[in-house]
Amino acid sequence: MADRSYLYVYYLFEGAWQGWAHTQNFSKIRLKCMQTLLATKGWDLFDVQLLLDIPLIPRTNDGWLYRERRQLNFASTKKFNKVDGISFDTESGQVQFSFQPVTLKSGEAMFDSNDVIEVFQRGLTSCFFTLNQPDNNFHAHPFQEMLYYPSSLLYTQYCATLLHTDYLLKMFTSGTEVCAKPPFEMRPISGSFFERLPVHLQQKLKPLHDRERNFSFGRAHRFWIEADEVIYERKLVGNQIQYRVDDVRLRVRKHLLIRDAEGKLVDDEEANESEEEKCSAESQFAKAFTDHYDETGSYFPELLRLKELLKLSALYIFARSRYEHLKAPVNPYPIQCHLAELRTKIDYPQTTDEQIDRYYNMALSKSDISSWNISSYEEQSARSMIRSKLEEVDQNIIGDAVVSICSQAHIPISSIARLYVKAWLDYQLGGTEKLARFIANGLTARDYALMGPIEQLKIRVSENEEKYDRMKHADDTCNWVPAVFLNKTGSGMHVYGGVNLQLKLTEGQVPINSMSSRYDAADIFAGQTNVSSTGPRNQQEYQTMKQNLSVAAASSSGSCQGDLPNEGTSIGSRSSVGASSGNGNGRKAPYDVGNLTGKESNDSNNDVSNFVGGSYTIVTPINKVTLYRLYGGKAGKVGQYWTLEEREGNWGTRHDLALLDEWNSVKFSTKIDIPEGVYFIVGRVAAQKGALGGSFQAFIPSRYLTPLFPTSSRRLYHHPTSEHTCGEQHRDEIAVYESQYFI
Repeated sequence: MADRSYLYVYYLFEGAWQGWAHTQNFSKIRLKCMQTLLATKGWDLFDVQLLLDIPLIPRTNDGWLYRERRQLNFASTKKFNKVDGISFDTESGQVQFSFQPVTLKSGEAMFDSNDVIEVFQRGLTSCFFTLNQPDNNFHAHPFQEMLYYPSSLLYTQYCATLLHTDYLLKMFTSGTEVCAKPPFEMRPISGSFFERLPVHLQQKLKPLHDRERNFSFGRAHRFWIEADEVIYERKLVGNQIQYRVDDVRLRVRKHLLIRDAEGKLVDDEEANESEEEKCSAESQFAKAFTDHYDETGSYFPELLRLKELLKLSALYIFARSRYEHLKAPVNPYPIQCHLAELRTKIDYPQTTDEQIDRYYNMALSKSDISSWNISSYEEQSARSMIRSKLEEVDQNIIGDAVVSICSQAHIPISSIARLYVKAWLDYQLGGTEKLARFIANGLTARDYALMGPIEQLKIRVSENEEKYDRMKHADDTCNWVPAVFLNKTGSGMHVYGGVNLQLKLTEGQVPINSMSSRYDAADIFAGQTNVSSTGPRNQQEYQTMKQNLSVAAASSSGSCQGDLPNEGTSIGSRSSVGASSGNGNGRKAPYDVGNLTGKESNDSNNDVSNFVGGSYTIVTPINKVTLYRLYGGKAGKVGQYWTLEEREGNWGTRHDLALLDEWNSVKFSTKIDIPEGVYFIVGRVAAQKGALGGSFQAFIPSRYLTPLFPTSSRRLYHHPTSEHTCGEQHRDEIAVYESQYFI
């Protein structure tokens, strides 16, 4: 018999939440219920954390949203503010994007090159997302399950954005914030992220239970974000086919829900049309959020990001349409009809007896000579000359037609082309049809050549055959997130909903965006990073990140002891707040390439508390070695942690090295030369507390750091036997040392 003990835990939680079961610790029962229900699926709390705690959305070390406004975090260095359009060169096939760049004047980043690649290569057009009740038998389920369409949304920044905007909307309506880290505690939004909003918006968007009229205790509502139509404009400018898209309006919709005969939550169509429901607190909230959507988005940029993702979907539709147009063979029938009409307007051939007579008589008349005075020989000579001239005219007509047709059909001028054109001009049987096919084949070949630049982008060229009404989760990884509900015992209020980004294109006029710039599509697609802003991108990364979370949690609780974890799975918690750190990325450490010699050590006399598992390697360079350091903010130029290779100071590096933004801004870089024979330590350094990561770095323990500035000429001690402090009298020597070794 299957174990059904989880039912006891669930009903205890349901009773505590709905007020019919007494409890001293609601949070403890909620956590136990979450753990128990997750276990029935083979999941745990870390699976849930992977969905919520993503780098894209800035959070505190404890997993809460910031009280003050923060910019979105993107892994790619190619970031943009707005989507403007796309163009296709009819001569070269080149594809160019028109994006508004990130500047102080134009605004902050709303999407990056990874988003562009995801939309185009996964074929993301109309996207739907919802958080539903996982089990109709559990009316107070502590989780909601995410379902989406199309299935290619799995492991994308797009899907993560849909989740977090939907989740944010639920937190607004319920007045409850859910922490992104276990045990997923709850707290009122007042005093937390709600403080980002100015007072007038706080008043308009206050939670449902804080409103004066018609708040529906014990009832379920569905709130969702929905997109209006997207206006686009198509123009042919020179040899450029240009598509541009306008800003799109997003609105918040709501419906009251009831349970059907099967226990499923469905829209209560009758109640939703009633005057009472139209005046309800839920309706007031939806209207206020819609009216102030863009203003609210200025404080929560993930809301505005939805617009740009939808506009990227529009550009993908244009690219796919262009590809389909080029791929389709050119129909020769319209060409045949055009050739038939054109032939009637061409005066050919000129070399006819009628024309020769006409020109002969015109010559006699012009010379005022009677035909009776012309000998037979003279007449034949004149007529022969006229015929020769007319034949030359006919050849020119054929030649001009060949040049014109071949040019327009992008066909090389050849004797075969001339034969087809002459047969058409001579009204030969089937001549028009054959020339039309010849032209169509040339145009088709030209179109195939123009497909090249689009094919190089590896975009998805087939339509998604899934049905809109079949939202699902595309694999067996966790798709549960903690349910957002009014944290008030006995309220019984659940909020459901989602995001509906159905692409509805309407042709019209689009205002010129003077701040947009052109970007070659090939360059954008070459900018894909190996770091995601929203968590795992495949099953392998999912399992690695989950294991990293487990190790990090164990380390922070003091239980991470013993051997170094396997390659790619090391995560730890750091006690030294200012140290640099990073996560394993599969690269070999530089001491493996031959210029360093190392030995394994577990010498307890060295400061190794920040190495995962306490395992490290002492390396002694046999030649001069250069170490690198990124610093800024609270992290100084001189520190203990250095990288073995030069890194760019961008967000992607900070994410890769698991550095906290509030500590190390990585705006500045320096490097130091370590002389031969002077050892340092290399190991997998754990992440700063609250960050994910932990990578191989060079480490100079604190007891060996000060000898970098010695009073003697040795500069660095091989094995210092005593502490060496740096007083005021050594400042000049420090400056000299920095000039020699810090660049």
